[in-house]
Amino acid sequence: LYKIPEAPKNILTPDLQNQFNTGIDFIASGDKIAVWNLEMNFDDSIHFQAQNGLSFTIPSVRPKINPDSSQSFISSISLGKVTINISNGNCANIENSNSSIARQCTVNIGNIIYSGCGKFLYDSQLDGKWELQKYKANLISAADFKNGIPYLKFDIINNALNGFDGCNNLSGEAEIQGKRIKFSSLASTKKLCKDIILQNPFSVLNNELVGYKILDKLLY
Repeated sequence: LYKIPEAPKNILTPDLQNQFNTGIDFIASGDKIAVWNLEMNFDDSIHFQAQNGLSFTIPSVRPKINPDSSQSFISSISLGKVTINISNGNCANIENSNSSIARQCTVNIGNIIYSGCGKFLYDSQLDGKWELQKYKANLISAADFKNGIPYLKFDIINNALNGFDGCNNLSGEAEIQGKRIKFSSLASTKKLCKDIILQNPFSVLNNELVGYKILDKLLY
């Protein structure tokens, strides 16, 4: 998809954007038990450090999705089992600026629980409107879509998504989780359109967690 130029908004601070650019997907901190910090690269490693001297780095693991949609990352160190839980609930104990939405985060190490707040990082360029340019190997032509070119528009702070598939308007939720996007089921209007070359190009995103990257104003 191609980015439609507009005034920037919902961007990370330079420090947070730099952390994302170095591969960090999620950060958290707190002061329960001791002052602590957490950095998670979902494709590589997890690093935890507390001022009481506890520090460890472990390989990343696939999250367990709990019934309440929270995510648990489970591993172990010499002190015992490690469970990192990221809750969907907003965290009220941290400044919630327009850089991202704070999430409740706990790090359970051998039944000792460090609690605090965290946030998913993201590529700030993602926020805004993206027009479909290529679908699979086929370039999109405006002549093929008399009602307008399909597009998606991300509102990162509100986890919201709206768009147009060339016939119908779309809406739903899209949470940016580091280098991945978690899509909800996309609601659609019910207009019938004849002679549409590409039917429902965004239907493949329904209820999916997908990776993304942005290169030269193109979203893949």
